[in-house]
Amino acid sequence: MRTAEWERLRLDILRRGVEVDAARQALKDANREAWPKRHNPQSPAMIIFRAAADRCRHAVHESFPTGFWEDVELLKRRDPAGLRTTLPFLDADPWFFRSGYAKARLVRYLKNVELTHDQAALLREILVQVVESRDREKFEDYCKLARKVDSPSLRLELQRCLESDRLDVKRRAEWMLAILNSKRVEWRLLPGEPTPRQSFR
Repeated sequence: MRTAEWERLRLDILRRGVEVDAARQALKDANREAWPKRHNPQSPAMIIFRAAADRCRHAVHESFPTGFWEDVELLKRRDPAGLRTTLPFLDADPWFFRSGYAKARLVRYLKNVELTHDQAALLREILVQVVESRDREKFEDYCKLARKVDSPSLRLELQRCLESDRLDVKRRAEWMLAILNSKRVEWRLLPGEPTPRQSFR
């Protein structure tokens, strides 16, 4: 499933995400330096700030691979052709401004798309990666997507996650397994688990 073209697209997705965060940080730094000089548009600090703002706008505009939003619309219409860039995007799991919003939409639409055997197997791998990584927006939708691709192998991997040293991994595995078993889910932290510091993206 993961061809050379897939890996090329995956790396491109990750590169774009890194550029967004780097450009946003550069803009913050430039803004801090430019603020005292804001009344002098021709000062070096203000010139650097405007350049950083242009870079940031460009990076955000180019943050998703070519054709991505067209593929999202295809998925919305239940057309599997939309998986061309969207499935590699979920596989790469980039973490940058607006990426969480995009992933939440994809996961919601994927529940209604017909998948091949290989695509379903890849989604199971992605779901386990999600459980093992970090908290994110609309995790409940990931759990509902797990119902679509449920299998003994997925449940076995989730059981393995229950043995993790990380409480957040255990919690997400418990939530997903509960949804798979049609049980009521307590969407809360485990006893002794610290509040997540990172914002969802």
